[in-house]
Amino acid sequence: MPGPVVLRPRRRWLPALVAVLCLGVGWTGPPAGAQDAPVAPAPSAATVPAVGAPGSTSRIELVAASTRDGWSYVQLRNRAYPCAIGGYSTFTIATRVGTPADAVRPLWVYMHGGGFGHFDAQGQKQPPDSWNMHEEDADRQIRYLTRGHSTDGGIMASVRADPAGYRMLGVSMCGHDGYGGPDVADPNNPHLTPDGRPRTVNGLYATKAAVAFALRFGPTDDIVVHGTSAGSFGAWHVAWALEEQGLAPTAVVADSGIFADAFTGWAEGQPGCGDPDAEGTEIFRRRLHPAIVDPANRPARLVADGRLSSPVLDVWTPRDPIWCGDRPVRCPVEDGPDAMLGANACMHEGVRRAIAAQGPGSRSRSMELCVDDPATPGDCDQHAPADSNSDVNTNPAHPPRFRRAIMDWVRARLGDDGTAPVADRTPGHSFATAAVTDLLGRTDLRRAEAVALALAAGDTKTAVLGRLTRGPEWLSAIVQDLYRSTLGREGTAADVAFWVRELASGRRTVARVAASFYASAEYVGAVGGTPEAWVGDLYDAILGRPADAAGVAYWVDQVARTNRPSVAHRFFQSAESVAARVDGLYGKLLARPASASDVDYWGPRVKAEGDLALAVSLARSDEYQRRSEARFP
Repeated sequence: MPGPVVLRPRRRWLPALVAVLCLGVGWTGPPAGAQDAPVAPAPSAATVPAVGAPGSTSRIELVAASTRDGWSYVQLRNRAYPCAIGGYSTFTIATRVGTPADAVRPLWVYMHGGGFGHFDAQGQKQPPDSWNMHEEDADRQIRYLTRGHSTDGGIMASVRADPAGYRMLGVSMCGHDGYGGPDVADPNNPHLTPDGRPRTVNGLYATKAAVAFALRFGPTDDIVVHGTSAGSFGAWHVAWALEEQGLAPTAVVADSGIFADAFTGWAEGQPGCGDPDAEGTEIFRRRLHPAIVDPANRPARLVADGRLSSPVLDVWTPRDPIWCGDRPVRCPVEDGPDAMLGANACMHEGVRRAIAAQGPGSRSRSMELCVDDPATPGDCDQHAPADSNSDVNTNPAHPPRFRRAIMDWVRARLGDDGTAPVADRTPGHSFATAAVTDLLGRTDLRRAEAVALALAAGDTKTAVLGRLTRGPEWLSAIVQDLYRSTLGREGTAADVAFWVRELASGRRTVARVAASFYASAEYVGAVGGTPEAWVGDLYDAILGRPADAAGVAYWVDQVARTNRPSVAHRFFQSAESVAARVDGLYGKLLARPASASDVDYWGPRVKAEGDLALAVSLARSDEYQRRSEARFP
């Protein structure tokens, strides 16, 4: 496989970024007479997980929780993925204060910049001032989620204010690997974990693990992947890897960075763009997943082949000084004629052509902006414009207020998803749609999408069904149904909230709450007001049959000896009532009556564990899955 070319930067703020661009562009080795550097063997596709493999979430632990400026922040540490020098990969989930825990929200994933790095043959970090190799603390991640790399808030201020109500996820890049590490031993890294093991380079899977955890942290129907500078490079392969896992992002915003062979073949050794560093080239190639290094998987080819089907907004400026400005270059692009372009235009040309080939109906965009960096002479030279202090674009091809245009584009992508039935449902989508329809009693495509994403992220059916049946929406439906069936009216918001809290806390079961309704003075008064009339009504309402004189006499005596709630609970938990409820759930979820053996098995369990336990068990069964796929193919 051709090697990448790492360039030693002339600018201290250019650490290895141009270098990584040169992966796989045909470099043939160091100049004559140069010494071969001792480096670790390159990982191969056979020795690393597939790019679509999930990240590990089993060793995630809470670090800190705080509330600032109307947002709650939860920082977590993943001990499965060590940083390059010290600590472990961390991530922070931000939620607007007051957002209900079960509210379906889109997730904005922010991947920050900061260059690329490696360890040389002497075990020294390169570049020497690299800071992206230690565990990131919560304060840094909260700053990124508040204002990105800017001082005025940048695009992140727009994300926080957006009416979509995003949850936000900030992911560390403490391996300095552009979010692309394959979870293998880090070449030449002399640092060990506290238990004496070699540290791995693992950014790809650490990021995927953070996304998977966030999808299970709160119900999510859409994923927006946003990377800036070095994070922009990562956004392309992380989005592709998520799609391979079944977690395709709804939108990808890539701000000022993309692997592009045409550009890098020219950039190698250009004055002001860096000097060739053969050793760093070889080492850094070994720090990335081999699928990322493979030229067949460059972003332009992923877009052209449809393997990255998520809509992409590629944001860039033509005179970005990080990428050699607009120096003219003969730009060779696959499946098209060479063209004389500026260096930055050449970097983005492959993706621009791939998007253009999709025709006017394409949801992806190449957004060439003219945004000025006020700190440097010239125009159209702002690096990472969406994440900068600038908010004015003078390229007439795009709106002047480009941050608003970016957010409008993302909002349109949110509208593409979750507003119509899934065209080609996976088995997970079929199950999610059926479960939400059956348990909530209505069609809710956004919540169904959230359930499907949680399952694809590694959640179990038992877990997602448990959340549905313990959530406020389901419990509110149960309580309102009790109000209608017993009292013939809707419950007030305050009354429903009280009973939902009782159920959610476990202080009362559904049976106990139902008994309270049947035993209430309002219900007793409505059915006649006397113990005899009330007991006679319980036979009809709960057991579904007329009362007999002996039975009425017995239960009237029990009312006198105990109380109405106790008697109502015993009616509700009687073998007749339990059998009827078991049969009702079989009919609702499996569309068939319960057999005698079903009732014999589930009757005692429903009495001991409650109706919700049966609902969860039926809905996670293979029989329910088959029925779901038949109902929602």
